[in-house]
Amino acid sequence: MESINALLIEQGLPQKERLFQLNKVAITQMKSLLESKVLLNPALRYYLTVLPNKYQFHRISNS
Repeated sequence: MESINALLIEQGLPQKERLFQLNKVAITQMKSLLESKVLLNPALRYYLTVLPNKYQFHRISNS
């Protein structure tokens, strides 16, 4: 994330826009990690709810 932030600073983006872009990257990375966990261990199944200013992880029950 630090290297992405450095690139965004280099491009002259204001802090608010950098934060927005970094949040988008973080959400994408978390979704990818969660999908990987589902594939590696089906018992650890989660999904991510993304709402304005709020992110929640939910476990999918096995029953």
